Amino acid sequence: MKKKVYIWLGVFVFAMICSSKLNTVVKAEENLYSEMTVLDISKGKISIDVDHISGYGEDGSVITEVNPKGYHIISSSNSTSNKITVQMGVRTTIVADHLNIVDYSTDIIEPSPLFIRPGASVTLILEGENKFKGADYNAAIGVPQASDGTMAELIIEGSGSAICRTGKRGAGIGGGQKCGYTEGAGIITINSGVIDTVGGDYGGGLGNAERNGNKNCQITINGGIIKASSNNQSNGIGGSRDRESGKADIIINGGIIYASGPNNAIRGESIQYNGGNVLALLNGNNTNWQQFNVSPLDQSSNSVRFASVQLDKVDRSKELSITCGDHVYSVTSDDQARVNIPLFQGDGNIISLSSTTGNVYGLDYSMLTSSTIVTDRPYSYPVLTITPDHNQSIQYGETFTPSYKVYQEDGSIFDDTDNIFSGSLDYQVTNNWYPQTVEITSGDIQINSSSYCFTLTPDITAVITKRKIAVSINDLEVLDGIYSRYDLPFQYHLEEGTLVLGDTLESIMNSINAAPNDGSDYYHKGIYPNLKIYFNSSKYEITLKGNNPTLTVLENECLFKQGDRLQFGQDLSHHPVKWIVANEIGENILLYSENVYDQFTFEEAKQVKDNAIHYILNKIPTLTDVSYFIVDTRIMDNSIVNELFLDSSFEQQAKDAEGNPAKYWLFTEDSYPYQEQPVYRDENGEMQVAADDTLTAGVRIMMLISTRTHTLPQITLDESLTPRIEYGMIEEGTIIGQVKDGAAIVEHKTESFSLVSASDDFTLQEDGTVIANRRLKAGEYLLTVCSIDDTGYETKSCISFTVEPRQIEILPQSNISFSLGENLPAIPYSYDESRLLHGDVIIGSLAIEGELTPGEHKITLGTLSAGVNYRLVLSKEETITILDKPKVPTQNENDHQDRNDEADEETIIEKEKENVLTGDQQIPAIIFFMILLSGSAFFIIKKIKQTDDSMLR
Repeated sequence: MKKKVYIWLGVFVFAMICSSKLNTVVKAEENLYSEMTVLDISKGKISIDVDHISGYGEDGSVITEVNPKGYHIISSSNSTSNKITVQMGVRTTIVADHLNIVDYSTDIIEPSPLFIRPGASVTLILEGENKFKGADYNAAIGVPQASDGTMAELIIEGSGSAICRTGKRGAGIGGGQKCGYTEGAGIITINSGVIDTVGGDYGGGLGNAERNGNKNCQITINGGIIKASSNNQSNGIGGSRDRESGKADIIINGGIIYASGPNNAIRGESIQYNGGNVLALLNGNNTNWQQFNVSPLDQSSNSVRFASVQLDKVDRSKELSITCGDHVYSVTSDDQARVNIPLFQGDGNIISLSSTTGNVYGLDYSMLTSSTIVTDRPYSYPVLTITPDHNQSIQYGETFTPSYKVYQEDGSIFDDTDNIFSGSLDYQVTNNWYPQTVEITSGDIQINSSSYCFTLTPDITAVITKRKIAVSINDLEVLDGIYSRYDLPFQYHLEEGTLVLGDTLESIMNSINAAPNDGSDYYHKGIYPNLKIYFNSSKYEITLKGNNPTLTVLENECLFKQGDRLQFGQDLSHHPVKWIVANEIGENILLYSENVYDQFTFEEAKQVKDNAIHYILNKIPTLTDVSYFIVDTRIMDNSIVNELFLDSSFEQQAKDAEGNPAKYWLFTEDSYPYQEQPVYRDENGEMQVAADDTLTAGVRIMMLISTRTHTLPQITLDESLTPRIEYGMIEEGTIIGQVKDGAAIVEHKTESFSLVSASDDFTLQEDGTVIANRRLKAGEYLLTVCSIDDTGYETKSCISFTVEPRQIEILPQSNISFSLGENLPAIPYSYDESRLLHGDVIIGSLAIEGELTPGEHKITLGTLSAGVNYRLVLSKEETITILDKPKVPTQNENDHQDRNDEADEETIIEKEKENVLTGDQQIPAIIFFMILLSGSAFFIIKKIKQTDDSMLR
């Protein structure tokens, strides 16, 4: 007993140590990221040097200070042409976090989306999905080699992915023809991550470009999933054009490696293999996975043989234990259940593979007709076939475990499935749109018998249909021109059906079309009754219950007059930016910045004008926060002045940052050949022509904004809340949202806010904070804020959120049974009591499914309920057994049984008298004797009862 206690104590201590170390690793990683400098690649290109860097922070500020902890690079735009360059001598860590860098042109100064100069070393940590697209003649990620043999070094880690594509004569990761160095690659090490890299014509996926460097490039793969290929006349790993020598030293220690090329998959001067699953294929050839140019050797320079095996599809991406001779090691199959089994010197020829599914494979390497032949599913034992039932169908959101039958090799049904199988089948969803046909997969099913293997009948599918619900819609009142037919802020109420946990009515509607009869996108002033609504949802079939809504569109006059001042946005010094209303143009307002920026020569100013958007966002980075109402941004141009100035009395004077009068360029075009003339407005607002090219002046920013959106008051949910909120998260005093004036207009200030279309559940405070007056029940809530400015202009803004019922998992007691004819017993259950809020109770009882007949019946929720604020679910499927009525014995059977009991007990007593108790026998014997005494007492009582019964008779 003590020995077992020590063993379990040791296991516990070991587990605690491992847990502590894991937590230490996780915290260390978090601390590493938090200590890095965050750079936004979309704000501008990044250059990292030994003593300084050049980049931009999240707010657009210029970053120059070196950080020895490294750099966390993000992107606030979907894609960018800005590049990352790491200069010679730098050793740093870069986190690539959802980057998409596209290189449109060949550039020797910054040759690749990510370029590491020879003599620099970068550890690249991948987070999320990253894409690097290189131009012709260069790599997507440049890791070059200088003519003197100095190499750049790249180490790839992390749990994310990187797609690396490039044009002709460049490697996916490695060298490039016009990078300013040789075409050879440097040092590339991959420890983890999912890497998909493709070289252009004559360039390798991973390694050299068309030609080589002076020294062999060094490629080491320790883990991860690597897909490396070349478009033409090169190879997946190693690189170089086929007619050039393969100057690469390649070491493979682990991972799943897909390499392919038109003539060679992996090519080098040396290939060392120590582990991993290497699928080296010719392009389009799935029958030979051993396309190595130079034979792989192990660490002892012994040849490594491979047995190419196609496993059953149930063993896709599974870990396999391989036994060959005296050696046991593991390898992971690929996503098509393929594995190249390595055989080292002394392994022998008899190979056994055990999968985590329980399947066991075996083959004799010496019996293969060719060393590269693919052996198809060499099972070691008879095969059972799992065949999913046909025509299975469920609604989106329902729990679905595919049912199946099991067949033996002769086609007969195999009934003993519960004893030898564990786990369940699953299905593969291909997208988020329903209905869809899904493939039934092997899931986590395992065979627990050493006498069988199993396979899954392929190509059997099930159907997931849309979930059916019905909604009602409130009537709506909006201002003219604010909303199109696709984004009208209708409020919906669920009338029939249920939503899947985590879904809301707002989130499930991909689009809603309330199309005007004339086919236009906007409704104009008027009343539109019985509006037709068309729902488009990927997961739900939505029908309208009740009346079609009425839409009322109110007039929306423009607030602004020429000369008005607005204030929004902050510059790099965090000073508010002031704007002057120049003119109203249709549904837009033309603004000029009151201040001018920088001092440029005319030629410098023209360059700024040509790159106006980047310049403006750099100067006023907070404009991205209000981009929803910005229509256009430019540098102020005289052609715009001539076209749009309707009132010559408009103030034309500008100021610098200190508030002093300032001059600014206007870029007036002369007659043919239409060259820009150095025209500017001086400090008095007068038009002037520069006398020479040394004059400097500032630039003034022009902007078009929508009159329809930015004048609305903004009501937003509090940061601690989301549109889906669980019951209990909002108590009395909880902050729900914040109301503020969306435009911060100087001369049109909001005088009052009021909360309408809301119950007494909420209070709008003077500072614009909305708080809850009580704990909110489950349901849908709409908050509408009306604001009135000092001109009497009224506007409205709405937010909605849903309080979801709080889910409690009910766990029924197992192994319950009762006899037919008895009342159904109360079924005990347990649950997490912390999920039931103070003052709430669960009432009712569990029930069983179906009629009261002998056999097993599923336990159901029955009448169990905690009210509308809770969703009760059974956390585990349990059954209750109804037994047949017990047979009532006759009097003769009773007398016969009594005599047998008497004889049995006498025999037992006599035998016990003969036993001599010693040592360890004494305690079990005492227990046995106590049981015997209780049995005797029961026997005596039974005899007395029978005597009494006979006397009564």
